[in-house]
Amino acid sequence: MPTKNFLSSETKETLQQALKEHEHPDIRQRALIFLLLNNGNTQAQTAELIGCSLRKVAYGRIHGDPDNLDSFKDDRMKGNYRKATEEYINLLLETIEVEPEKWGLFKDKLAEYLRIAKESPALLQVWFWDESGFSLRVIRRKNWCKKGTRSKKRGERRKGRINVMGGVRYSDKKRWVDFIPSGNSANFYAVLKNFYGDLRAEWILQGNLAENFEDIGWLKKLHQQP
Repeated sequence: MPTKNFLSSETKETLQQALKEHEHPDIRQRALIFLLLNNGNTQAQTAELIGCSLRKVAYGRIHGDPDNLDSFKDDRMKGNYRKATEEYINLLLETIEVEPEKWGLFKDKLAEYLRIAKESPALLQVWFWDESGFSLRVIRRKNWCKKGTRSKKRGERRKGRINVMGGVRYSDKKRWVDFIPSGNSANFYAVLKNFYGDLRAEWILQGNLAENFEDIGWLKKLHQQP
């Protein structure tokens, strides 16, 4: 446990200022960690007061320098995780400005695609596609306990995540699912290749020639729709 009042008056004032005004919540939290430790709280007490894990308090205490706020930053705070490029943001802003009647035209075209896919699935396929992830770490936020008391529950906490990507075909509700190690462009491309291969296999099982798939298969028909 660190010695009480181990921070200088100047450092303490800087941390208090960061706690009040810094724009990033993680920086504010790490400043609060040092201020609580400076008041004589143990790391366990600090974690309970803030409502975070003991590991996070210990990591911040070891890797953070209270005399240098920049040491509180990590790679994600620098913005390298940002996925929305300037081009993407501009496209969103342009989309917002689109007149409502144009959205009506899109809905009409989509409705027509769905009608064709339902009536003539051999001519056009419409798939609804999405992805999701499931964490193996269970976070217990609430529990039942006697009024006026606080119940602490301990359990095995694992790290890891399962990412799933797949779709549902509109015409017959056929489902297609694939598991990926992480959600990035390379894995997304790999999933699409698997998806393409399975549809090609389905095409062949229906009595069609494999070499005709790209020429007269559903992909060709899809791109030829007005």
